[in-house]
Amino acid sequence: MRHLTHACAIGALHRGKQVEQFLGDIQDEDQHGIRWISLTPSSEGIGIYLHEVQDIGTDAFWDITEFPPPDPDEEDFGEAAIVPTPAEALEHGERDFGADPAKWVNQGIACSEYLDHRTARADRLQQHEVILSLGIVPGRERAGSPEDAVLAHFGTTDGRKLGLDLLRDAIQRRDGVDVEMALIVSFTFGFTTDHLTPLLHLAKADWHYKHEDVVSALGTLRTANAAEALFFSTQWVPNYLDFDECRALATKAIWALGNTPGPEAEQALARLSESDNKILRETARTVRERRRTP
Repeated sequence: MRHLTHACAIGALHRGKQVEQFLGDIQDEDQHGIRWISLTPSSEGIGIYLHEVQDIGTDAFWDITEFPPPDPDEEDFGEAAIVPTPAEALEHGERDFGADPAKWVNQGIACSEYLDHRTARADRLQQHEVILSLGIVPGRERAGSPEDAVLAHFGTTDGRKLGLDLLRDAIQRRDGVDVEMALIVSFTFGFTTDHLTPLLHLAKADWHYKHEDVVSALGTLRTANAAEALFFSTQWVPNYLDFDECRALATKAIWALGNTPGPEAEQALARLSESDNKILRETARTVRERRRTP
């Protein structure tokens, strides 16, 4: 068994052995990188080291300990903390760096985890190409139905469940690109009430860029349980939308509230009708008027 139980990870650290975990991709404008964390016992306690390096791996070279740092003039790791006990080290890594309690491994095994990640990433890129075929691409002709091609690729006949499964998986991995892909599938095949919980999570998550699509999806569900998240989306502006003076996210959320039954949605629209922001105020008043129209 590759992954250590909590007790085995603590035992390894007590014996002076390093444990580690591959944390996944990091992306900036200039280069693609990866992150991993190591917990290293010493006479001073357990050192917690976060490694951020360039992703230069190939199918033949996947020793992440040899990958260069993003800036060649800097070290590839930083000591985040030293704590006195193994249990505190595990807690620190899981709480502050998003390490999965079920995925700690012995020293050197994070390299194998990276190799698995490379394989899975290649598979996802192929999945993305299939999913993007659902869109209209000028000049491209495809034999047969793109919807059928997507279902065949994933080996299923249930497009709604496929979209839900992809959405849950993307959230579990905090992968913004895969959130986008999952939403494309879900808008194509439809949403169900089972989509509500992941959509509510995504409405408030700050690690993806598809909040406008999320509020639109919540609007299609027409459930009172979405009212609070939709109102939240009228008040919060994600950093990547800070430039948008037209408040497109808030406007879409208000229209989604208009499709949402129940007193919670009506109360939210009433509050928005008195907003200091002209765009929100006028949109909310228009939506409330339409709600009153038989």
